[in-house]
Amino acid sequence: LALLGDVGGTNIRLELVLVNVTLSIPNVVIKTAKYKVQNFDKFSDAIKQFLSGLDIQPSIAVIAIAGAVTDNSVKMGNVPKWGLISGN
Repeated sequence: LALLGDVGGTNIRLELVLVNVTLSIPNVVIKTAKYKVQNFDKFSDAIKQFLSGLDIQPSIAVIAIAGAVTDNSVKMGNVPKWGLISGN
């Protein structure tokens, strides 16, 4: 089960996907959501909201975030209130 995300200066797009590694059957999208960045004080708050109420949790997350990555972390220049977002 994978959490996939695309985070820009305006929107956060998230999907929870059951990934089939054998490709004998297609991947299954469990949940999708689009949020406004401005509605969250921290990036992790968006993730918590997206996953709330689910009986299953992802085992991996792949998230694209607008900004330069250094040492597995990124600071979004246009969302300074989020500070440094760590990939750890």
